[in-house]
Amino acid sequence: MLSITQPQYSVVFPTVLAKQRAAMVAAYQGARPGASEGDIVLAMINDQAMRVPATRLAAAQSRFARSYVYQFDWAPNNAKSLGAIHTAELPFVFGTLRFTGIPGGAEALQSDRTRIAALSKQMVTAWTTFARTGNPGDRWPTYRTSTRATMIWNYSPTVVNAPRDTERALWNGLHLPRCRPQHLKVSANLTFSFVNTGRVETKASSSRRAEC
Repeated sequence: MLSITQPQYSVVFPTVLAKQRAAMVAAYQGARPGASEGDIVLAMINDQAMRVPATRLAAAQSRFARSYVYQFDWAPNNAKSLGAIHTAELPFVFGTLRFTGIPGGAEALQSDRTRIAALSKQMVTAWTTFARTGNPGDRWPTYRTSTRATMIWNYSPTVVNAPRDTERALWNGLHLPRCRPQHLKVSANLTFSFVNTGRVETKASSSRRAEC
């Protein structure tokens, strides 16, 4: 993993949260006993830059139409693995099972192809069902702030309400840039928010580029 120190993180840590930073670090450490300083920093950066914006987008969209959120937890179980890294879910979603650029992925496929293929089949079904109908399936509830239902993708997919919610709430004082409504026209009132263990992505269907 990358090794980033708290002093280095200060360059991008939001000043508006400076007074509570020590408490935030302590909360992340408490949830990750034995984690290194670099791991704690990465967890905080991921939430700041990706998970919190993703869940806020899903929450905002849920006021008008269906939104769905997932967290991808699968990671290769071998010495090369870097965890559930950014884009690790793509070989599963597209059914290719090609793990180029995913450390340890090819080795995991060789040793556990049956379970990996089964997980991929479930994810392909959810994504294609969503593309056809706007609903990924009955097992995946919509995202609402009252429950924050999140599909956790791993060998045994399950829905968890408000995962790591204490950490998410630590960022409530962070104000994100707003898109100017006149430049954003949503053509399909659906949002998928993607939450990886280590990374977060969000995607929304729009007919014009949003200027923020």
